[in-house]
Amino acid sequence: MGIGNITGVGTAIHLGGPGALFWMWISALFGMFFRMDSTYMAIKLRPADENSLSFATPMVYLEKYMVGRWSFVPYLVAG
Repeated sequence: MGIGNITGVGTAIHLGGPGALFWMWISALFGMFFRMDSTYMAIKLRPADENSLSFATPMVYLEKYMVGRWSFVPYLVAG
């Protein structure tokens, strides 16, 4: 948490009013949801081989399950 986070919220409320605070809460909820989902999927779908150098990252499970027409998605997320 830095000074930018504190001043950013204050500036948004000053310029945008109470609606800015509402949308900050909504975006925080979506951010927490996606973070929790990403962590769950990375743990659940990590490689079974203990000697594997692959870590449980979104790229690992996206490459594994996004095949065929959707094979571009892992590279879009990683890049």
